[in-house]
Amino acid sequence: MVIIAAAMIMGLVAALMARSLLIKPSEIAGGKIVVAASTLQFGDTLQADNLQEMAWPTDKAPEGSYASISEIITSGQPARFTLTTIPRLTPIVSAQITAPGQKASMASMIAEGKNAVTIRVDDVRGVAGFIMPGDRVDIALTRTDDQKHETSIDVILRGVKVLAIDQFTKERQESAQIAKSVTLEVDPVEAEKLILAGGVGTLSLILRKAEDNNAHPVPRVTDDDLATDRKHEEHTKTTDVAPKDIKVKAEPMPASSKTVTIRIIKKGTAQETTVTPE
Repeated sequence: MVIIAAAMIMGLVAALMARSLLIKPSEIAGGKIVVAASTLQFGDTLQADNLQEMAWPTDKAPEGSYASISEIITSGQPARFTLTTIPRLTPIVSAQITAPGQKASMASMIAEGKNAVTIRVDDVRGVAGFIMPGDRVDIALTRTDDQKHETSIDVILRGVKVLAIDQFTKERQESAQIAKSVTLEVDPVEAEKLILAGGVGTLSLILRKAEDNNAHPVPRVTDDDLATDRKHEEHTKTTDVAPKDIKVKAEPMPASSKTVTIRIIKKGTAQETTVTPE
């Protein structure tokens, strides 16, 4: 009985020690972070009833996050607003909310060193309304050279962030919306390119797959490329027989014959022609 009692006591002690080890890292790390108590939309006012504190190891906290609601909402300070959609139980970070008293405007959404430029689109050039704020797109310029009688398309910018569709900045609509304009986040030089390109041709958007960071340049395509496959064309150029390789073989003329048979071999095809010499 003594041995059984001792074993039970040792087991209880081991369980308590294990529990303390599991809890201790969170206690040492602080263990709290502010999250959205419900899904927040762009422009929502941050209040105590739509925020909550959740247990969260400090070493795993996102950059710019808050450890307590009092860091976001302070008595006597102006209200703060959301700059994007924040799903329920998602950590609140400084880049997603305004400074105290700052309105949730387009200017407050633009990243450091960036500008916002708006371009016109239609149901086709805007990918039938399936582009949403927060998506990444490539910008293509279509233009016609009247002197060369050639139409070409160039991808002039890649991976550009969409800030707004028309006057809507909400990241996800309930259904696709046909847009008349799209506002893009670009650097100053890219802004100049877009403005210039809008005056010399037609701009179109190409929706990129989520997490697609491919920045390789895309070659220009002209109307001559529409009827041919580039790879096939290059292959054909290296395999076709040049005219100088045409072989002409004359059959020897029998002494008693008054005609000559000429065989022409071109690109592997033989043709025979009979002529009468003068």
